[in-house]
Amino acid sequence: MHTLPTSCYEFGSFRLDATRSLLLRDGEQVSLSPKTFETLLLLVREAGRVLRKEEFIARIWPDCFVEEGNLTQHIFTLRKALGEGPTDHRYIVTVPGQGYRFVAPVRELAATDAGAAVRQTDHMERHTGNAEAFQAYLRGRYFWNKRTVEGLHKAIEYFEQAIAIDPAYALAFVGLSDAYNLLAGHGGLYPQETFPKARAAAARALEIDASLAEAHASLGFISYRFDWNWTDSERHFKRAIAMKPAYATAHHWYGESLAATGRADDSLAELARAQELDPLSLPINTDLGQSLYFARRYDECARQLEKTLEMDRDFPRALVLLGAVYEQQGRHMEAIEMSSRAVKMSQSNPLALSALGHARALAGQLHEARRIVCDLQRFATSRYVSAYNIAVVYAGLGEQSTALDYLEQAVGNSDVWLVWLKLNPRFDGLREDPRFDALLRRVNL
Repeated sequence: MHTLPTSCYEFGSFRLDATRSLLLRDGEQVSLSPKTFETLLLLVREAGRVLRKEEFIARIWPDCFVEEGNLTQHIFTLRKALGEGPTDHRYIVTVPGQGYRFVAPVRELAATDAGAAVRQTDHMERHTGNAEAFQAYLRGRYFWNKRTVEGLHKAIEYFEQAIAIDPAYALAFVGLSDAYNLLAGHGGLYPQETFPKARAAAARALEIDASLAEAHASLGFISYRFDWNWTDSERHFKRAIAMKPAYATAHHWYGESLAATGRADDSLAELARAQELDPLSLPINTDLGQSLYFARRYDECARQLEKTLEMDRDFPRALVLLGAVYEQQGRHMEAIEMSSRAVKMSQSNPLALSALGHARALAGQLHEARRIVCDLQRFATSRYVSAYNIAVVYAGLGEQSTALDYLEQAVGNSDVWLVWLKLNPRFDGLREDPRFDALLRRVNL
């Protein structure tokens, strides 16, 4: 990235901090990928001047070949982040046949103003006086948002690094809690191993700062995803939202928990609010689609997931869910295509593999589906593989008794995916069996 003496800029309700690769809107962080941030920074620094597409590519991707469509996608993403509509281009204007121009007034902050901006950010977002700790925290959140095995482990490294630098950094403990919260679903670790660590980190954050809304959201996630305690979960989420109404993750996870208990309209309202607060979050956009899927509003779900994939065409969970929608629409070959892409992009994550196995089973590719079951069972000899995900494949094969056996095993493991047991259309063939009702009772559903 090119560096200039000025590192902080203001325009509209936004503040751009080049040193920290940070964009704030009214004091709240806006999620941007590194290249999207560089695109915005170049536009802002050259405000008023038409930047040709060739110049963008030469300055942002100097050492590699990229297609022009890559730049177009970043501009599209930026417009969404800045709140622009199809015809409302207050910030970025397309100059046909040439390139793009940033048209909003930009204020370059002087050194004293920039220092004040940093202090305000410290107070509102950082909760640490150490810039190095803050940088580690931001990197942790960046990798956490990837929702991959590698990303979550990398996030833990950065959160622990932030804590080592500043042991009183409460938000870093929240980040650590949130990373452990997701590891059982994405990272090949037993829930009994990850969630106690998540609970301890969130508790430590509250010891440092009892008013920290983010820690209550983390505890809300633990309560519904691991404890299956829906009352405690709702209490934590409501408290987090009351303390910090603009915290997107609290609305996101509260919306998920509401979906799990069948409160579809309330769930969609919370997830829509989360999306409004963080419109570029791939997990939030995907889980809005997931709630539509569990509400069996498949056409709406497909449209939502297709919009999500416009932001990142290879986001594994969106591919998995779109494949599940295609199954329900009878588009079996397209379901296989989506699930196969998810397997490739997630490096054979068990969630994606189980989705592919189920899709192949429904398409009559029974041998291929059974081979995937064997792969999952082989993986389970060396690391944690969700028995729920294996049950998904057996349900597609029509082997109901075996599917129920694996679901019972999943309950014994406090499996995180069981919160969707009541709603998942893939288990419709099991619902008449008394064993299925017993499983729902054990998960408090």
